[in-house]
Amino acid sequence: MDEMAGAKTTDLSIFELADRLAYLKGHKSELEARVKNVNGEIESTIEQLASAMLDEELANFRRNGQTFFLQQQIFVSAISEQKENLFGYLDDVAPGMVTRTVNANTLRAWTKEQMAGNDGDLPAALEGFVRITEKPSVGMRKAK
Repeated sequence: MDEMAGAKTTDLSIFELADRLAYLKGHKSELEARVKNVNGEIESTIEQLASAMLDEELANFRRNGQTFFLQQQIFVSAISEQKENLFGYLDDVAPGMVTRTVNANTLRAWTKEQMAGNDGDLPAALEGFVRITEKPSVGMRKAK
């Protein structure tokens, strides 16, 4: 383990904290890339194993304390042009299934635009509808 990984943040100088942040973000990116790669390998192996089981006409088998079994998964998505009709139908036959949401990042960007057009203040029309919470953060970019 890198010495930065185990250091207590309260004992570090501002430059050491900056180095630690850069290290952690880089390490996170490496781990995310590895997870993406492993997920791809898992999907490929599942496809190969399912195909081999179908070829051998095996519904299931045991190996090293694990039971492996074929299963059929279905994936369903709404047809874009029919989404509103589907939602109306679902509201009738399965009340509560459809919920209205807004992406948090989209809401944040839109609210910032509204605030920018209102001298940095939340417009009165949004009072009571949104909660603004601010938190200090540190951004990073390559120095030029």
